[in-house]
Amino acid sequence: MTTLTLTAEAEARLGIETSSVEESEIGRTRTVGGFVMPAGGSEITVTAPFAGRLEAPAAVASIGSAVTEGTPILLLVPLAASERDARIEAERAVSDAEGRQVMLAKRAERAAQMATDGSGSRRAAEEAQAELTTANATLKATRDRLSLASQGVSASGVIALQAPFAATVRAMHANAGQTVASGTPLFDLVRLQTVWIRVPLYAGDLSDLDRRAAASVAPLGASESSAGRQAPPVMAPPSADAATAGVDVFYALDNRDGSLR
Repeated sequence: MTTLTLTAEAEARLGIETSSVEESEIGRTRTVGGFVMPAGGSEITVTAPFAGRLEAPAAVASIGSAVTEGTPILLLVPLAASERDARIEAERAVSDAEGRQVMLAKRAERAAQMATDGSGSRRAAEEAQAELTTANATLKATRDRLSLASQGVSASGVIALQAPFAATVRAMHANAGQTVASGTPLFDLVRLQTVWIRVPLYAGDLSDLDRRAAASVAPLGASESSAGRQAPPVMAPPSADAATAGVDVFYALDNRDGSLR
């Protein structure tokens, strides 16, 4: 038997490397389709704070257009001097929403603690957290409405219904020239700085899924070697499709570059 001894230079030239053998767990991955949707609590519907006639501002915002904070979307001419009543109604709605949000926050905290202690189910904790997410969104919408109702009416009686934050116009429920009652939905705004990826999975596969692991999100047609963008899992209202035995899981993705709409 012949023994061949290589110098360090020869090993480097031949590209020979050695390493220790060890055992480790490698998680399995699966490629599935997902749907881009607005993040929970990122949508609001702006309603008329009082009855009036709608007019168009100088620069008309169309569906799908991006607007900055304070951009007037519609102008509202009141039919009567009812802005004080509108503010009282909006304040009452905020008070009710705040009370419900506090109650659901305590319930979600208790459910999470019980799930941790083993005296409660994880499903109950998830449902409580989902109800809290909805309550937070409702509270934000009522506060935005109060902000609109608190705006001063101009000498001509016209109030500008402005975007409370930078967003995208998702829908217009009313147009200039229409007469609307108090509380009528006028337009929808959505913030897309962060979006959710909804991934429908077969219910039988959920037990194999690590619900705490982030997902790698890549556009359609991307190669398998594409690194993708990391999206951590988020707690969202439970949703499923009985016809396909599918259950949805959700992931949050940073979209400040506006690449997903």
